[in-house]
Amino acid sequence: MTTPESNRSSTVHRETKEPMPLWVSGVHAVKEVLRTKPDQVDLVVLVGRHPSHRMFIAMAREHGIPYTTSEERLPEFLRRKKHAPVFARLAAFRYADPEDLLEAVRPTTIFLVLDHVQDPTNLGNIMRTAAGAGVQGIFIPRHRGVRVTPTVAHIASGALPYVPVARYGSLQQLIQQLQERGVWVVAADPYAPDPWFALKGNRPIALVFGHEGEGVTKTVLQLCDQTVRIPMVHLESLNVAASAAILLYEVVRQRMTAS
Repeated sequence: MTTPESNRSSTVHRETKEPMPLWVSGVHAVKEVLRTKPDQVDLVVLVGRHPSHRMFIAMAREHGIPYTTSEERLPEFLRRKKHAPVFARLAAFRYADPEDLLEAVRPTTIFLVLDHVQDPTNLGNIMRTAAGAGVQGIFIPRHRGVRVTPTVAHIASGALPYVPVARYGSLQQLIQQLQERGVWVVAADPYAPDPWFALKGNRPIALVFGHEGEGVTKTVLQLCDQTVRIPMVHLESLNVAASAAILLYEVVRQRMTAS
């Protein structure tokens, strides 16, 4: 028989690898990072001429962050794009520790669990919606899934500081850990018997979304407490980011109605 301690150690792994650097771009995204987590920024790069530059120079000076107008300080892939007037380099992007998120479950907790989502644009859009809906954390796979990249940060457009992202090793074991903490685990599945509004949102909840092409794996579906579908007329399913937005705000709607 597996004890809680042995199960815990086999389910999630604390982040021990050196965190990777991350570039954040765009006026809104850089402003939010400088406002909420200036200690994580070690360089601001101003590109061209833009009305916002004076504000960013003031913010950089306030927090003692170096800034430059030299585009040579940007990585080559960003110099090719030049799609934003300002960039900020995070000295370290740190994934959240999954155990910390699990131990912080409370009655209002909302988690998102991604089952091998691949597209960084989807993750960025999901993070932005998650920040708006008050999600407490997002779980992504350690392997065979999208990571937090500059594209994700740009698409998230300022949401990065507000939604912790943790990586899991075994999704089956993560679901078990969530359930042991009283979290209701709901998977989005186009073939589910229940419609989206039948999910039980007035409790700690984790919404599971699958790979863009294959959806949530059958093994994972069988472990979830509930599966729900979004009714479709002409198509089989929605984009994963759109599905996440619909289910997230159904949870928000139920909670607002109850309160």
